[in-house]
Amino acid sequence: YQRRVHGAIEIMQIGANLLKYTGKGSPHIRQFQLSGDMKRVVWYSGTKPSEDTTIDLKTVANIWVGAQDPTLVVNTLPMLSHISFSIEYLRKAKEMKLHITCKNEQEFDLWVCGIKALSYHFKGIPISKLELLGHSKSFNSSIENKKVAESTKAFFEEAKEGGTQKSLEDYVIKKVRSKEELKKSHMQILEKISGLQEEVEEATESLNVEPETKMEGYKVLTAKESEADDNTQLRSKMNELLDTCSAHAKDVDNELDNLKEESGKELEYEKKIKQIDGKIWKIEIDLENVADMIKSCLLYTSDAADDTPCVDLGGRRIIHT
Repeated sequence: YQRRVHGAIEIMQIGANLLKYTGKGSPHIRQFQLSGDMKRVVWYSGTKPSEDTTIDLKTVANIWVGAQDPTLVVNTLPMLSHISFSIEYLRKAKEMKLHITCKNEQEFDLWVCGIKALSYHFKGIPISKLELLGHSKSFNSSIENKKVAESTKAFFEEAKEGGTQKSLEDYVIKKVRSKEELKKSHMQILEKISGLQEEVEEATESLNVEPETKMEGYKVLTAKESEADDNTQLRSKMNELLDTCSAHAKDVDNELDNLKEESGKELEYEKKIKQIDGKIWKIEIDLENVADMIKSCLLYTSDAADDTPCVDLGGRRIIHT
């Protein structure tokens, strides 16, 4: 199962949008990522310094799956508890908790697996396969059905279309909007991408960023461990998200051009409208994450970042209750 752990770590280094809970207020989506040296989980905020948005994995005391913590019990929808987890850790000798809901079961399996593996590794504590993967519904199901060889296979398999697996997005209300409204949102996205590209260049000029170098994945754990260049990772992630948003915006543009309402195909037209709206929502989330990252760059310097609204579930959308 070591190969699965390595794969989980690689995916964590790429990063993901996860739903983060707070002690007060509504949960919001943040971009989470494993640091280059694999010692820390980081997320990005435009209003907090990096030490307040970092978990040193060797300080992790407990990981709970499901909505066991009072914060999650109050805020988490029952149908999402199976893809939610909490981390208890130390920050400057103070006990802290982080509460997360993933987008789907596969993402939940991988992130919990990776955090467990790295936490135990850096503390020098051995971990059994059952302890490492016991949070996974697919793993437990395979064991119960005596399919041990397949017990970790589902970690890297996408959910089959038409299956029963529910994701976070399934419980987000998507308002049916007109083609004209979608085009307007698309134009706003293009303008925002252009503006953020300039802001990223300006923000990264204030950082001491070395030329990018590629990490050798999990080999770093068995070879000489090096310090991560957080600024380089931050710059790379901002540029990566902007490139992804630009590519997805082009896809949306093509889909809008090909979108035609035909008599007798109203349901099909409405389905396509919702699909395009969903893609726009995801672009909006990533652009808000980039905006937060830019403000976190300013927190490294003498420039103060203004308070801005956190990344929510897309503004106009409300989770089904």
